[in-house]
Amino acid sequence: MSSRTIKYARTEWGMKVINFKHRYGISLKEIAEKAGVRAASMNAVMVGKHPGTELREKVDAFIAKYEETVGAPKPIQTILPHVQQV
Repeated sequence: MSSRTIKYARTEWGMKVINFKHRYGISLKEIAEKAGVRAASMNAVMVGKHPGTELREKVDAFIAKYEETVGAPKPIQTILPHVQQV
């Protein structure tokens, strides 16, 4: 187990960003840079420290644009053929 303790749980929006990050293999720092926001501010919004309404709009716009230009990620079956879908 890790010795790191979690002080704040992720919000629903924060989990959406984390899922996007994992789906496309892009870091939170890259997401923040490309969305034009500070990474520390984005992290604070992800854990619910402050609402960040404008920040969410910028990041959501970046995510939508990224998914539109890059397309859907490959299904897990093509990445990991030995893993069975449930």
